[in-house]
Amino acid sequence: MFQQKYELHFAIPMAGSIIFTLNSRLDASMVSVPLEYSQAKILFVDYQLLEVAHSALDLLCKRTSSKLPILVLVADSDSDSTIDTSSISYEYEMLLANDEKGFEIVRPKSEMDL
Repeated sequence: MFQQKYELHFAIPMAGSIIFTLNSRLDASMVSVPLEYSQAKILFVDYQLLEVAHSALDLLCKRTSSKLPILVLVADSDSDSTIDTSSISYEYEMLLANDEKGFEIVRPKSEMDL
């Protein structure tokens, strides 16, 4: 699990995006609010918080007509294999396995850039 978090910490800015972390102790209604206001495009979720993520996306779907974020499951190699992946857009390791060969790193122009 640590490796995926480490990879994402650097990969997200290298893709030209912004990391917006959510507190793992929040409930679904509290998670849906920042997802709505940030207009998140992708939601990386740990397998242990999958139910909270689903509930937050359900609440978000009821409140807004904007496009929901893509849900990417970050599953631990030791995680339970009975996780229902039918509503998952991508699984993290599978997403990496289907990598784009033409990826270019987006470097900031200055240290003050996001």
